[in-house]
Amino acid sequence: MKIKLLDETTLEFKYIYPVRSWIVTDGDTVKVTLDQGFREWRIEEPLRFWNFDAPEAKAYKKHGDLMDLHKEAGLAAKACLVAYLYHFLDVCLRNGERTWELFAVSMELDGRGRSVGDLLLARKDEIDDHIRKPISLRNSMLRIGVGRLCPTKRREPWSREELEAVIAAHKAQGEPRC
Repeated sequence: MKIKLLDETTLEFKYIYPVRSWIVTDGDTVKVTLDQGFREWRIEEPLRFWNFDAPEAKAYKKHGDLMDLHKEAGLAAKACLVAYLYHFLDVCLRNGERTWELFAVSMELDGRGRSVGDLLLARKDEIDDHIRKPISLRNSMLRIGVGRLCPTKRREPWSREELEAVIAAHKAQGEPRC
């Protein structure tokens, strides 16, 4: 399916499914329950945002002297993702009608078996052979500054300044906006 973004760029994803529930595991990974149609469901399918990196919500020894700061930044990124998903849900169910739909789109699998893609919010009346002008959760996280672009599969370590910027972005975020 092709998806036209707000900047008029068109992306093509291999798979697109309506999302029925989610569990946020990290600032860049969500486990989603997908409606595949014909009463078929994929439950807790891990989805990692494409070309996106957020600090880990768990502290590891590999983070060295930044371990505590890394965990704080990771929990801040995770909290932003949770807030945006609940905001998306509120938009989906506004006025008691389900006029918007949340979709998971996938391009490929990563080395750990997770789908790599995005979560998109789109108006139901704008869905046919294209999803026109969806709201990207990945782009929302980039816009507020709780993650960074990661165009390669190898992710660089986070610096102290980057981690502090993620924490500051979370504190300054306020109410999520689409």
